[in-house]
Amino acid sequence: MTIDIVRKLRGVTWEWKDEFKKDLGEGEMGGVIAQEVREVLPEAVVEESYGTRSILKVDYMKLTGVLIEAVKELDKRVRELENDRTI
Repeated sequence: MTIDIVRKLRGVTWEWKDEFKKDLGEGEMGGVIAQEVREVLPEAVVEESYGTRSILKVDYMKLTGVLIEAVKELDKRVRELENDRTI
C-alpha cells in the first residue's frame, strides 16, 4: 500500500549550508529528507554535483503519484468507516 510509504516519510524545514545557497536558494526550505526517501522510494531521489560536492535531491514529481494514491487509500478507508457508522 502506498500509505505505508508515506508513513515512513516526514516533512521537515531546513536552510542550505552556505556553499549551496547560491545554487539552491536562501531562507527556510520545506520538504522531505532525500536520504529517508531513498530508503522507501529510491526512484524519487537523484544525485547532483555542485562543484566538488554532490547532494541528494528529491524528484518531487515522482513523489506526487505516491501521495495521490495514498490520499485515495485514505479516502476509501474513511468512506468505509462512514458507511459502517450509518448502518
